Amino acid sequence: MNQMIQKFNFIFQLAQVCHQNGTTMTVPDLASALNQHNHRTSYGSQFVVDARGIYKVVSAAYKWFYDAGMVAEAEMIAEAFVKPDGMYAYEHEAA
Repeated sequence: MNQMIQKFNFIFQLAQVCHQNGTTMTVPDLASALNQHNHRTSYGSQFVVDARGIYKVVSAAYKWFYDAGMVAEAEMIAEAFVKPDGMYAYEHEAA
């Protein structure tokens, strides 16, 4: 399994835990979790906690699951990760 898919699956696993517990996770906390589990950016560096790139990763993970026909999983990702102010990190279209 390539690194991108591993990273997206890790993000989904975190989203699943959030969903099961009725909680959310801030994107800066997601960046820290990705770094702690040795996931890296496409450039091979650690994620910067408050940088725009981590939000792009959430968006890319959502899109990857959605495009693969795993809409429920994509929605879980969209609803699990929030900005520090509590607003959703990824705005998705309601079906």
